[in-house]
Formats: sequence, C-alpha cells, structure tokens
Amino acid sequence: MDNVERIIESSGVLVETMKKYLYIVDAQIERLEAAIDGIQQVVLEEGQSSTLPNGKTVNWREKLCSREKELKIMKELRDRIAAS
Repeated sequence: MDNVERIIESSGVLVETMKKYLYIVDAQIERLEAAIDGIQQVVLEEGQSSTLPNGKTVNWREKLCSREKELKIMKELRDRIAAS
C-alpha cells in the first residue's frame, strides 16, 4: 500500500468516526430538548422549586438554565463536527 492509499483509507476511517460522533451528539441534543420541555412543564405546574417525597428541594429554574447551557454547547459541538 502506498502513501496515497493509506491517506485515503485513514480519511475514510475518520469520516466514519465523525459520523458516529455526530449521531451521538444529535441523540444527546434530542434528550436535552426533551428534558428542557419536561422541566418547563414542571415550572408551569409547580413553580420554580418543589420538595420531593424524600424531602429534597429542587430548584427547577436552576435545572432549566443548566440544561439550556448544555444544549447550547452540544449544538456548537454538532456544528463543529458537521463542518469538519
């Protein structure tokens, strides 16, 4: 195998790896969007915080902000992967 064939083969492996990463990131984005929708619904129904049956208080507004930041990062990552 000469150098050109090795480069072509390596490029193909890289492309397949990037496709896998893109698939994983897309799945994560869908999961985060669903989580954000669920948290928004809880905020509407129960307010900004609530107490769980185990006595722990959850601040839904903080959770929502955290998930929105994660979503922004994942979308940026997806765009970078797609561009490469």
